[in-house]
Amino acid sequence: MGDGGWRGGVAEFLFATNTWDSSGYCNNGMTIGAPSYSTGHVSQASSIVLDGTNNYVQPNENHCAHFVSHALNYSFGYTCKSAVAGASHVGANLRVHEVFSHCLTVGRWGDKPAVLTSCLVFVTDASNVHLATKTLDNVPRKHIGIFISGTIWHYSNSQHKVITQAPSEFIKHYPGPGIALFFGQLI
Repeated sequence: MGDGGWRGGVAEFLFATNTWDSSGYCNNGMTIGAPSYSTGHVSQASSIVLDGTNNYVQPNENHCAHFVSHALNYSFGYTCKSAVAGASHVGANLRVHEVFSHCLTVGRWGDKPAVLTSCLVFVTDASNVHLATKTLDNVPRKHIGIFISGTIWHYSNSQHKVITQAPSEFIKHYPGPGIALFFGQLI
């Protein structure tokens, strides 16, 4: 399985207030769009209403943003608290593209100032990034990590844990000729 694959190839979503996997494989999902909630089965809990087009679940997507946001206390935008009905914890952002747009400055990795020894690093197809408007398209193939003194810390979906890599390895996260690294100055 490539990074982003499902552990065990199985997920079971009950959609009772959350998109957690109840199969035992920990393939928790993330809602995309703005799903609504309705009275659950036998009025037990709120159920998530999805239409499959504008509101749907993506398993194993953006866990990298979730890790980065908890590590750096980024609680803006769509958070894990927003994703779980009735949650009382401080939420952390779940979306790579939202973190990108909040960075103080962004740019191509090769243009990163040498004095910037700690920053965020993004990997995606270069066509998904619009530096002039400081935006990153909300596409499935985007990933984020924290760069500290030559090492990138990021959440690996295939290994289900935080790992470290050099930038020369991190860029291989996705195959393809247009894949590029970008930096984002910490908020």
